[in-house]
Amino acid sequence: MEFDGTFWLPSQPDNRVLGRLSLSGPAPTLALTEAVLPMWQHDTTQPNAWIPRPVGPDHEALTIHGEARGLSQAVSLLDCYTVGYTFEGQRLTGGYCLIGGHTSADTRFSSARFRLRYLDDWAELPGLSATDTEDRKEIVWERSEPLRVELPALGCWLELVAEVGRPRLGLRGGSLQHIAELRLVGLPNVVLRDVWWAVAAIKELLTLAIQADCRPTQLRVLDSVSQSWLTVIDPRIDSAAAGQVQVPSRILLTRQHMGLKALATWTNRYDDLRPIPAIVAGVVGAEQHVLESELFELASAAEGLHRRLDKAEKTAAFTKAEARAVREAAASAAGSNDELRRRVSSHLTHIRDVSYTERLGALLELAGAAMPGLNDWEQADWKERIRQARDGVAHQLPSYRNTDWEDRWREETALLNSLRWILTTLLLLEAGVEPTALHARLSQHQRFVIFRQQAREWLPYAFVRDEPSDTA
Repeated sequence: MEFDGTFWLPSQPDNRVLGRLSLSGPAPTLALTEAVLPMWQHDTTQPNAWIPRPVGPDHEALTIHGEARGLSQAVSLLDCYTVGYTFEGQRLTGGYCLIGGHTSADTRFSSARFRLRYLDDWAELPGLSATDTEDRKEIVWERSEPLRVELPALGCWLELVAEVGRPRLGLRGGSLQHIAELRLVGLPNVVLRDVWWAVAAIKELLTLAIQADCRPTQLRVLDSVSQSWLTVIDPRIDSAAAGQVQVPSRILLTRQHMGLKALATWTNRYDDLRPIPAIVAGVVGAEQHVLESELFELASAAEGLHRRLDKAEKTAAFTKAEARAVREAAASAAGSNDELRRRVSSHLTHIRDVSYTERLGALLELAGAAMPGLNDWEQADWKERIRQARDGVAHQLPSYRNTDWEDRWREETALLNSLRWILTTLLLLEAGVEPTALHARLSQHQRFVIFRQQAREWLPYAFVRDEPSDTA
């Protein structure tokens, strides 16, 4: 999508330049017929000398206003930087674009509306019904009241509503589409960054619940001063996915299983858990996988999650006095060798911290009530294999010597998926999902069932081949 128009700097509204705005790529781009900022600037260190003006994302964060004829609306490009100068003018790339008004990076918003991929399937909202008689077939949509929950983390309300798009009628038939939308109502005049915080939090939770990438497909914000609705164009928004109709083979949790309150609980915990949800959701929603890097990411995220969970034990089972006595004894044994004393002190600084394998054991215990089959694992061997995988990548250690690639990728896949399901389970519990409900859904979830079968076959000494002892 390309639109011709006139563009200018907010500080120079009379200096309007012709240009072409492109919204087709991953980020908005602007090609101007003349430069709105000069290529050269005075060299303050030498008289009568000129030097190139510093450009690029490290030096510029420009706001540019415009009127695009094809859009018939005001346009604002924000966080822009110069890509280069040509004989034809100046080329810029924008961080994001707002269509419908002239704004700045400090503009405040009092409401927002957004859609996510697969939101309709997760929401399962009522409203559409059908009647079928001998001479008449009808599809009826009845507007229902929005579902609401308070979001204390943002000081607003979250609403889940359903709308029906314009009917599509043709000679061979027609269609009526039910569209779910999330709304942030009564925002306390926040900047766009705060809106994105909420969108990211909910997107990551639903990615874990649906087990598919729930990227945003649309975002609109309400300018609290002009009361105008603005459409956000941003690389994080995949408008092409708005028409996605292929539903994942089986959704792990829908709204009926977790409730709208889970979104409120999640946003209250989100800052404490970051960036772990984004790491896990990134692996869950990835279309292509790189085994070793993803296994390392999740193995590291497991330690990070343990540090963030309120119920997890953070220190070893001995006192500060005992730890101090060990450090003093080790320092004394090092004698007068300063380098040896320094290394001893460095290695024993965190002696009271629980070990990595102890952290993994604690996570297994916390997930036990909600994740089927954990009691069938040989947990000591599993923890050791995860530790080896993490340390092997972190320290670039040789691994899988004299092992066929076929065996290697199968073992790593089993370990990767085990971490994926453990971390997914724990994060969903942090959102307030009931352990019994999650246990029941996992037992029926196709991907989880396949994981258990493959793990027992591909890595039997960690995932015992015996039939599971619990119902699944």
